[in-house]
Parts: sequence; structure tokens; C-alpha cells
Amino acid sequence: MANGAPAADELPATVQCRLVASVAQPANTLFIGEVTGLDVEARCVSGPNIDLCKVNPLLFSFGKCGDAGPTYASLGKAEGVAWAQDPTAKLKAVRTKK
Repeated sequence: MANGAPAADELPATVQCRLVASVAQPANTLFIGEVTGLDVEARCVSGPNIDLCKVNPLLFSFGKCGDAGPTYASLGKAEGVAWAQDPTAKLKAVRTKK
């Protein structure tokens, strides 16, 4: 990674963050960060956008997913188109891995 933090080479995308604050909660600590960098494999980029279906991120939730308790899940397939993107607001600074 650009900031020297360790990351597995197999990851199609990594986000680097700077810790802004930590807030103690009754059962855990909430960490708030500022995104300082983004590395994405070229195969996961479609035009100026990151294709989340190609990245297929792994998500963790303490909540329930069906009958399961805390779970890992993936995004799955796209279900529909949200809103049209403003071309001036598209992601402009994606560094791609070679």
C-alpha cells in the first residue's frame, strides 16, 4: 500500500484511512477515519467507476442475516439502477494496481 500498511496481494481493492477519532461505546469502540488512499485492480474498474460486483467485497455484520447471528456476506448481484450520475462528480483519482 502507498502508506506502508500491510495488505494481502489477493485483495482486489484496499482503502487506506487516517484515524480521526475513536468513540468508546458500551460494547465496543467506534473508529472514525478519513480516507487517504484507494488502490483498485484495473479489472475492477469500469470507466471512471469501481465495479463493486467485480470487487465482491466481504462484509461483516454483528446483526442477523436470516436465522444466522453475526455473519460475513457478499454484495451479490446488482438489483437495479439507482440514480443517474453527475459526470462532474465521478471518481477522478483511482490509482489502479498493475
